[in-house]
Amino acid sequence: MNTNDSKRSGMAATELALMLPFIFLLLFMLVEGANAMHMYSSLQEASREGARLVLMEGESADVTSLVRALVSDVPPESLTTTVNTVESEVTVIVSCQYTPFNGGEDGYEFLTGSNDPFVLKAQTTMPRQ
Repeated sequence: MNTNDSKRSGMAATELALMLPFIFLLLFMLVEGANAMHMYSSLQEASREGARLVLMEGESADVTSLVRALVSDVPPESLTTTVNTVESEVTVIVSCQYTPFNGGEDGYEFLTGSNDPFVLKAQTTMPRQ
């Protein structure tokens, strides 16, 4: 009876050893996906507030400073803000270069096969009244 229990525990340890890399990969991808979603949400909020600022203060509004203040967890040099005004609407586009894997550009290049940056872009268009 003792030998049967030891075989089962060995089998469970083997199954765990085989599944552990997949579990870690899944957990890692969930965390990284959540990080990207958080950054995109911040960019979307900043573009929305930038469009509101242009509507309230006019085309001379300093949208870039507002965006940098709202998206403080992104390095300012990787943020790009574009304001387009047409007769009837205002469009604010906020984008940034996103480096997944917490700055590990080598891992990103290994997985995707390219060294091109991954760009997150959020756009808000509001009508003028």
